[in-house]
Amino acid sequence: MQENKLEMKDFVPNLLRRTEIPCMRLKLVDTTPGIAESKFGGRGYVPHDAAIPTNSEGVQMRLLAQIDCRQITIPDFPTSGLLQFWAINDDLTGCDFDNNTEQKDFRICYYETVDPTVTEEEVAAKEGNNLPCEEDFFPIEGCFGLKFEQTTDRMSMSDYRFWEKIEQLMRECYPEQAKQLLADEDAKEAFEEELEEYLWDQDELDETPDWMPDAFGHKIGGYPGFTQEDPRDIAAEDDHDILLLQIDTDNIGDREIMWGDSGVANFFISRENLKQRNFQDVIYTWDCC
Repeated sequence: MQENKLEMKDFVPNLLRRTEIPCMRLKLVDTTPGIAESKFGGRGYVPHDAAIPTNSEGVQMRLLAQIDCRQITIPDFPTSGLLQFWAINDDLTGCDFDNNTEQKDFRICYYETVDPTVTEEEVAAKEGNNLPCEEDFFPIEGCFGLKFEQTTDRMSMSDYRFWEKIEQLMRECYPEQAKQLLADEDAKEAFEEELEEYLWDQDELDETPDWMPDAFGHKIGGYPGFTQEDPRDIAAEDDHDILLLQIDTDNIGDREIMWGDSGVANFFISRENLKQRNFQDVIYTWDCC
């Protein structure tokens, strides 16, 4: 073995720790949130002079998530007002996989200020037909309260930028070894295969190492998880690099959130649009096993 040859265990934990970014983890709680509180499902806040979002056919959307932004404590995200995620109750939950930024059957709403005089009864009176299909496809059963925790997140292989980031960090942190491991396309391919196998092995351990990424769960910020693949395209230099919200399959008792067959939903935005509080250009996608 060459002297400067590194084993995966000698450098992978260090590389992954260097991908850390702030993240808000969300946990379901069995409460009854008020009209302007954070929640998954249930009834969303609607101002006195506004209507529940509808699609082009006038069918009302249902609330996927409502976030009280005062609970978000990571950079560039709003720290006041309400951020809402609405979608049509159809078999795709309002997602258009061919045009995943067109807010035709889903909608992102941001209210910078909240009127405390809006009541649950007032919003309920605005509700009409939100079941365009005979079957109820909506992934969220009932309503769940949310508990927020600020933490950090590490990039996993789910993220389309993973291999580019690892190569960059290898060249920065281990330049001599990188010359061999990344010398040409065949070397890169062998390196990626070995690293992928190593990460899968670590994930199968009875006790997963603390440096391993946790791509799944409910989160704001951090990195996404997918049961299939990242819809963003590195070749197209996609700038939707911020995870605005991830809603995973989950449950409390018999009540559950279920995306297809144990899937996960993601919303992505560019950092510039996030800073400008412009939520018109957001990728919405979900996949399942």
